Amino acid sequence: EEVTLQEGEYTFEVVSNVKITIEFAKQFSRDKYVGTWTSVASSGTIADELVIGEDSFTFNEKSYTLTAESGGYAFTVAEGGDVFDYYLNLEEVGEEKYILVLTVSTPTETLTEYCIKSGTDYSVDFPDELQGDWDAGPANYPINIGADRLTIGSDRAIVLFYDAQTKTYTLVAGGTQYTLAYDGEEKTLTLTIAGDAASASVYTKAIPPEEAFFTELAGYYYTNGEHTVQIGEDGAFTFDGTKYSVLPVDSADTKFGYTFRKNGDLWHIIKATAEQFLLTDASYSDEITCRRVTGTEAYTITVTYPDGEYGTCDITPPKNGGNTYSAYEQVTITITPNADYVLNIVWMNSVSNVTKEFEDGSYTFYISRNTEFEIKFISRAVAESIFPTSYIGNIYYGDDWTVFSIKFEADKVTLILDSVSYEIAAEDVTVTDSEKKTFTFNVTIDGYGVVTVKCNTTSGGLIRFSVTKEDGTLLGTTYTNKAAEYI
Repeated sequence: EEVTLQEGEYTFEVVSNVKITIEFAKQFSRDKYVGTWTSVASSGTIADELVIGEDSFTFNEKSYTLTAESGGYAFTVAEGGDVFDYYLNLEEVGEEKYILVLTVSTPTETLTEYCIKSGTDYSVDFPDELQGDWDAGPANYPINIGADRLTIGSDRAIVLFYDAQTKTYTLVAGGTQYTLAYDGEEKTLTLTIAGDAASASVYTKAIPPEEAFFTELAGYYYTNGEHTVQIGEDGAFTFDGTKYSVLPVDSADTKFGYTFRKNGDLWHIIKATAEQFLLTDASYSDEITCRRVTGTEAYTITVTYPDGEYGTCDITPPKNGGNTYSAYEQVTITITPNADYVLNIVWMNSVSNVTKEFEDGSYTFYISRNTEFEIKFISRAVAESIFPTSYIGNIYYGDDWTVFSIKFEADKVTLILDSVSYEIAAEDVTVTDSEKKTFTFNVTIDGYGVVTVKCNTTSGGLIRFSVTKEDGTLLGTTYTNKAAEYI
């Protein structure tokens, strides 16, 4: 039986022989081991994450007990009849910066893996002579070294430690562990996959091509409202307010003509003309088109909606003396319905339904042409009705319109049978689907018994009603709406 001590004490009555076992947990409160450690090059055998608390340890989301051993800590895992012995210890790789070296002995081999601590900055300051682009031929990923980051291809490297005597970095990029050695005399870098000497590739400093200047576009300004491109009087390239060095791409098999690095990441300029700039990041996940603005563009915004008590519409920023806006200017339109109404639908340029874009009643966009908004309101009672908005105010007639008809209002539905009206309150109607288009209601009528009205839509979207007597006799159906649309 496990017991809990109160201030270090536990009192009990001895009524038989008692064996007391005491276990002490390792306290890590003053230890640099405490924290979450993540594998930087998963081997498939060692877990991706270890969590060390002040008095607990979790490996592969399971709790284990650590025991002190040879300057580090050890624990054992039994899986499928095999026993795996783990050993972990810290290596200092900078001031207040450590890596966790995790070694596992399996039944067939011993593996070593490095883990970094969450929240620790493992960036490294690289000397000036290493900064720049390095090349080892088309069969190898290029290396780029900046002031505090190194990338192999498109993968950013994490430097685990640096040996100043041999000028060798141990690093991980894209899940692979490497060593990177610098030969100052030959001015070369040698990149080797850890444990695989045959993988060594020798890199030499790439001679950067001459920077590109768009002198023929000097002074031009491009935007799509969200992003901007500005070409200086000397042809220099500025993107979103920051000036970048642009290099031409000397390759016929690429679809872009120029590249630049934004925060260390490679970007491409696919097209650069007097009319537009087309750009994308290295993943091609989002192509950005910025069109040239000459300063002569002037677009208008026109808003139409019913006058009276329905609501108001405001545009920000307001324009003095009119509703003219510059090209790609950011504009916010705000619609405020009055108390008894809600927004029904907003059409933009007669073709785009932008109703769902109005968050908290406002919609922000970048104007790129003369823009028209058409706003429609509906009463709050109609909006909150259990019946679809398009039904309310309509009368649906049976095949033989002299037999029955069905009229919808916000709070009730009326069945007219043999010229007699029967009203059913909305709360007495059973709705059976989330879009409120399938429902039934019953009404007792002399000579007919319990009459059931069912409504559902066909696969083509047509509305069908059926009216059935208690004995199952079908009184009639309708597929079409013979009334005018509700406005």
